[in-house]
Amino acid sequence: MKTQKELEKIALEDMERSCRSKAIQQITNQKVLEKIAVEDKDWSCRSKAIQQITNQKVLEKIAVEDKDWSCRCEAKEKITNQKVLEKIAVEDKDWFCRCKAIQKLTNQELLEKIALEDEDWSSRSVAIEKITNQKILEKIADEDKNWFCRCKAIQKLTNQELLEKIALEHEDWRSRSVAIEKITNQKILEKTVDEDKNWYCRCKAIQKIIKQEVLEKIVLEDMERSCRCKAIQKLTNQELLEKIALDDEDWYCRCEAKERLSELSEDEID
Repeated sequence: MKTQKELEKIALEDMERSCRSKAIQQITNQKVLEKIAVEDKDWSCRSKAIQQITNQKVLEKIAVEDKDWSCRCEAKEKITNQKVLEKIAVEDKDWFCRCKAIQKLTNQELLEKIALEDEDWSSRSVAIEKITNQKILEKIADEDKNWFCRCKAIQKLTNQELLEKIALEHEDWRSRSVAIEKITNQKILEKTVDEDKNWYCRCKAIQKIIKQEVLEKIVLEDMERSCRCKAIQKLTNQELLEKIALDDEDWYCRCEAKERLSELSEDEID
């Protein structure tokens, strides 16, 4: 079994990367690990050392200056200095490193600025997850050009009136679908079922519909199988279900009706 001194010598001087890497995992001397983390020519060896060092100043230096993005990210995971994290979140050239830093930010003002202004949608989306200002979220939900960012903001909205407006009027079906998941107004949900041209949005609304007569109308009149099946799953009218199970032209709807009848029968027994 090698001594710490022998392991340190291998970790610092061996020409073979794999030998250095194995030695690095076994040494405990923080000064030696810091030297490797900063100076080793191989990124994977630097990364192994970074995982073991505790010196915040050294970690901060690596997080800002290392040429390899994965080493910078490894260091970011361990640093706590908000000022350094803020610098990385704004200035790092790699989107993944910026996102890692943004995840650790606490400065709401900076997070809002990133969410509104960063050119990279992935950075904006991570910032959106952390902001709490409803006015900023409303602005992003309405104006961001990236659908994923808009949806992230919509998921955090509490303004039911705005959510209803998005659910009914937004041109992007993905934004509408997320808004539909959050609204509670049955009239708006029924309107969505009647008027939305996108089957996925109608399905999202159907899942929240309470009135049986509305569900029955969907089963009888909607042209989309998925929508009809969602409504069938919520029906309580056994006579209608039996008719669908026997006579419906769509085999999948017939199967759904039979399954729903079975569920209702089990409920009666219980």
